Amino acid sequence: MILYRCCWVLFFAQLVAGFFFDFSWMWGWIPLGLAIVLQFAVNRQPVLPDPSRAVEVGLPVTGRWPALNSPADKVPSHGTHGYGQSYAIDIVAEPEDQARPRFGWWPVVRRNRDFPAFGAPLLAVADATVVRTTNRHRDHLQRGSLAVREGDRVRAGQPLARCGNSGNSTEPHVHFQLMDGPDLDVAHGVPFSWRGVGVPGNGEVFSADEEPAMP
Repeated sequence: MILYRCCWVLFFAQLVAGFFFDFSWMWGWIPLGLAIVLQFAVNRQPVLPDPSRAVEVGLPVTGRWPALNSPADKVPSHGTHGYGQSYAIDIVAEPEDQARPRFGWWPVVRRNRDFPAFGAPLLAVADATVVRTTNRHRDHLQRGSLAVREGDRVRAGQPLARCGNSGNSTEPHVHFQLMDGPDLDVAHGVPFSWRGVGVPGNGEVFSADEEPAMP
C-alpha cells in the first residue's frame, strides 16, 4: 500500500511538472500503470480467515442502528481488502423516537448534528490496550470527546469517545473493523461477530442495551 500511494504521488507530480517542463508524457504512465496493478493485487489477495471462526466481541454502540456495507452481504465489504477492511461494517443510528434525515434536493447539505449518530457514545468491544488516538481533527471522532489516551487499558463496554463524521462518508456513522495488527498499510481484516447480534446484513436493524454515561 505504501508503494501504491507513492506511485500515485509520482504520477500527479509528473502531471503537474509537465505544464512547466518539456519531457515525454510516456514516463507519467509508468507509475500510473504500476499503481493500477498494485491495486488489483491488493483487492485480489485471498479472503483470509474463515468467517465461521469469527472473533466474538461486544457492541461498539448502544441503541437502535441499521447496518450498511456489511460483510454479511459481501467480502470485501467495502470493495477492497486494503487497510484491513475485508470484514468492515458501517452502521448509522436511527432511534425509534428520532427519524434519520433523508436525502433529497433540499437542503443540499445537512449539519452533522442533524443526524442521531453524531455524538453517540462509542464503547470498547473488549478488554484491550489503546494503540492510537486522535482528538483534535474535526470530526473523525467528535472533536474533544476522546476519554482515553494511548497506552490506556480499557474494559469491554467502557465509553471511549463520541461518534463523528469523516472519510468516505455521506453522513455521521460508525465504521467498525477488526485487524490483525495496528498498521493499516499491512494489516489484514479479521471476521467478527457482535455478541448477541452476530453480523447484521445491509439494511438490517439491531438494538443494543441502554446508553451508558460518558465520563
